[in-house]
Amino acid sequence: MAGQRSTTLDRTLVLAWTLLVLMLVVTFVAWNTAARQVRDVMHKRFDVRQDEIVGAIQNQIAVFEQILRGGLGVFAASDQITRTDWRAYVNALQLPRRFPGAQGIGYAQMLTTPELQDFTRRVRQTDDPAFTVTPPGARDLYAPILYLEPTNERYRNALGFDMWSEPARRAAMQQARDTASPVISGKVRMVREFGDGDAVGFLMYLPYYGRFGVPRSIEARRRLLEGFVYSPFRMDDFMAGVLTRPLGSIRLQIFSGAGLSPDALMYDSAPDQPLTSEPVPDLTRVSTLEIDGQIWTARFTALPSFRLGFNEWRPGFILLLGGVISFLVFGILRGAAGRRRAETLNTQLGRIIEDSASEVYVFDAETWVFRLVNRGARENLGYTAEELSGMTPADLYADFDIERFRQLTRSLRMSAPHRQLTWDATLRRKDGTTYPAEIRLQIASNARPLSFIAIVQDITERRRAEEQQQLLMDELNHRVKNTLATVQSLAAQTLRSSGTPVEFAESMKGRLAALAGSHTLLTRTKWQGTSLAELVAQQLAPFGSATREVTISGGEVFLKPTAALAFGMVLHELTINAVKYGALSVGKGQVAVTWTTDEDSKLIVLWVESGGPPVKVPARRGFGRRMIEQGLAYELAGKVTLTFAAEGLRA
Repeated sequence: MAGQRSTTLDRTLVLAWTLLVLMLVVTFVAWNTAARQVRDVMHKRFDVRQDEIVGAIQNQIAVFEQILRGGLGVFAASDQITRTDWRAYVNALQLPRRFPGAQGIGYAQMLTTPELQDFTRRVRQTDDPAFTVTPPGARDLYAPILYLEPTNERYRNALGFDMWSEPARRAAMQQARDTASPVISGKVRMVREFGDGDAVGFLMYLPYYGRFGVPRSIEARRRLLEGFVYSPFRMDDFMAGVLTRPLGSIRLQIFSGAGLSPDALMYDSAPDQPLTSEPVPDLTRVSTLEIDGQIWTARFTALPSFRLGFNEWRPGFILLLGGVISFLVFGILRGAAGRRRAETLNTQLGRIIEDSASEVYVFDAETWVFRLVNRGARENLGYTAEELSGMTPADLYADFDIERFRQLTRSLRMSAPHRQLTWDATLRRKDGTTYPAEIRLQIASNARPLSFIAIVQDITERRRAEEQQQLLMDELNHRVKNTLATVQSLAAQTLRSSGTPVEFAESMKGRLAALAGSHTLLTRTKWQGTSLAELVAQQLAPFGSATREVTISGGEVFLKPTAALAFGMVLHELTINAVKYGALSVGKGQVAVTWTTDEDSKLIVLWVESGGPPVKVPARRGFGRRMIEQGLAYELAGKVTLTFAAEGLRA
């Protein structure tokens, strides 16, 4: 009886230890999974914010490049630019409101020593009686600031400053001159521009070679260089324009160059915190940005408050709770007096695994035959428990590599007991369909017989989300490129058809507003298209009044994005023409826009003006008319007929 009682006790203890190990393994796997999920979410959110800021910096630089190129267009459009012309162009840009971070736009004239005296005399006679080139002294070349707008007291102090005399500015100007491209300077103390010795910033230069374009060779560029359109940037103001929403608990430091030297620091969002030379590995990223001939190094560091809100306590709670439950069950089993008690507890443990929401597989370490497959796994696979009892992982893999699996299991058996391997695989259901899964495999080293535990997570939705995110990024990139190309074409054509910088600014402002209006309508439908009626109403709504009548009629017509953008630009040109010269230029003018479709389902749109001044056939075909007649023909294979009848224009 004593021997039988001892044997029963030994079996109970073995069972108790086995279950303890198994439950601790499951607890560890659950804790590790939860900890990694928390860490992954935290790091992903940190990385996404970093990418947003880097992209915003690059986009902001690109916007200011386009502003400087517009300044070159002003010089290219006129034989002689005065300070008044330059002020009109810069004021039309409305820098503080439309382009936060841009302090001003200037022009620096390139001079040799023989040209300096005559140039100073002309400027004093025409623009500025007090103009003087500083600092004094004889030099081979000079690049004094001639214009710098918008006008204010500190910028007036900068006029005449020879930027060629300062090494950092001169290096950027030389690079811009030789490459014929926009170039930003290194870190500069903005004493001249902002009157503050502590103001740190940079300057962006774009070379001007005259009205005949960019010379092909470097020698010709150096010989024909006339000056630079440039813009000074205080780094704090520039970053205020970049950061459209607060950094929150992320510290951003930007260094000039490829290193992290304190002397190269240009911007620090948390200057009160100590500046370390070595980044902290956890939640710290260092990005190198190549921007217009310069290298910036951006260091992103999570502040202690960043971790709040990520529920970092959950993995520890899971570990504590799992450990408590494991040892509680162990204590119960150890105190059990017989096989029935041990079998009952074993059944309860199996029920916990059975009811788990995760897919859990336990299989023999030697034969790979499944010992346990929980309900979640069976329901996803479509197999019964009886069917799975004689199967192995090889029967579930759609791309099973027996040698690789053998190496993985052998590695786990030879390594530390708590080591875990994770990989992605494709599993096959009973009906033949497949799904991607993440597998975490660990050995239950104290189990007898030796077993492996695999926790499987279906990652179909995660893959779909990643693919959708990539698709959205690709689509956004495509649309941005198309929009920039359209704006570039509009700017070039408007420049050629504008007589003065003011006309150019007004025409360009209206055309960009029309393009933006079409984009707004398309954005509401996620770029699926828009209604023709909405598009016409949007362009004409501002011009109807008690004395002027605007009528719109036609059936329901849905335009695709390309058609909507083209129609929007054409309607804008017709509307502006009517406001300036046609029916909408007088009190009782009328405009009627109607549309219908013919028997071939082709769209016919009719624009009719009446009640305005007598119409005369224009002496020349301007850009607006070319856009009306050729835009739809090019974009939509359409046809446009303009009739300049005396009683009103018909399109």
